[in-house]
Amino acid sequence: MPVGDRASQYAEALDGLVLQGGADISPLAYGEQPIKPEWAGDPVRDKFEISLVQAFTGAGKPILGICRGAQLINVALGGSLHQDIPGHRHDGYDSHWHRVRLESRSGKIPVLFTCPAATEALRVLGAHRIGLIHPPWFTEEMNTQGMNYFRSQGFEVVRSTRISPARPFTEVSPPEVYEWTKTNVPRQAEAVFIGGNGLRAVGTIHALEEALGKPVLTANQVLLWQALRPMGVAPQVTHYGRVFTRQAHPSRRS
Repeated sequence: MPVGDRASQYAEALDGLVLQGGADISPLAYGEQPIKPEWAGDPVRDKFEISLVQAFTGAGKPILGICRGAQLINVALGGSLHQDIPGHRHDGYDSHWHRVRLESRSGKIPVLFTCPAATEALRVLGAHRIGLIHPPWFTEEMNTQGMNYFRSQGFEVVRSTRISPARPFTEVSPPEVYEWTKTNVPRQAEAVFIGGNGLRAVGTIHALEEALGKPVLTANQVLLWQALRPMGVAPQVTHYGRVFTRQAHPSRRS
């Protein structure tokens, strides 16, 4: 059966689509050659998932992309990617124009971004003083840009740090995420945001909140939270962070 026909059947039978993380998207999917051989990605998976996005978009059904999934949506809707992020990073950290551009192509399907979702979650939690944890492959410039983004949104960033030792991109295990966060979050922080990609943070959220006595947010978690809010089902999610059980909190600026 052709890939497109199979994708159309899924779009007809299912209510929505969730695209999860995984290997980098092949630059061939957006008309480029890989800069490095190890960046070749998985073209077979790319082709199938792109057909799924197109089928679900055509059917007017919701799509949630997590990590790779968010990038895949962008490519499926005609966008491209920077193969080397540090070489293209600029002061427009998670700028809103990305959302405007993507939503103009996705019709009425909302597009979610990590930093705005984290900002909304922090405000619901009533947190003002926050700690930021970034992956060990972030440069100091990227670490600073993340801090500046949240400061521009009115938060006091009491610490913004990268997991060490520094290393090239690779998955960081839940025990390492847990120990580093527990040890390096200042006591005066009212909440923690673990940002970036490749951090296996999902399984650490509940344990960290118990150990630190404060809310813990992660990149994938806040995207799921924001996606579920309009449907009114977020409170049914358990052991995935306090944000799922909290109602809107008056803004605190003390």
